[in-house]
Amino acid sequence: MTTAVKDANIIFDLFDINLLYIFFNLNFDVCITDFVLNEIKEPSQKEMIDNFIIAGKLELLETPKDEISKLTEIRDKFPGLTIADCSIIYHAKKNKAFILTGDSALKNYAESNQLEVHGILWVLDELIREGRITEKKASLKLTQLMEINSRLPKNECEKRLKNWS
Repeated sequence: MTTAVKDANIIFDLFDINLLYIFFNLNFDVCITDFVLNEIKEPSQKEMIDNFIIAGKLELLETPKDEISKLTEIRDKFPGLTIADCSIIYHAKKNKAFILTGDSALKNYAESNQLEVHGILWVLDELIREGRITEKKASLKLTQLMEINSRLPKNECEKRLKNWS
């Protein structure tokens, strides 16, 4: 099965539009790194993520202490990345996984290093493709997300909304 290493912003987006539970039914394994987990401060979000880990829906990838220097090496080469971003890159390479993120610096680094990377719009596409939600529901959720996340690519969002209507 394919594996995705997930960034916190995708978690927050899915949580905000109430699709996080459905997301975990997609046909790939989902992982989160210890550094990304530490970024999640909101108690209800943290509790929900912990429950997904306990239920085996979300795998926690821990970075060995003797490997942390590899994260700082990545950050030194690309200072726009956080240590959490670097942990995603490290674990994606190590596990031959793709990356799920909405962060442009992480996306740019991944693409320039030939790592597969996708964002929230791809997740919505996959939810539709696998029959987890309808195009109508995806359209409603994307509209809702556009109201709370101003960093989404407007042209791509509008294209999907038109196709899903």
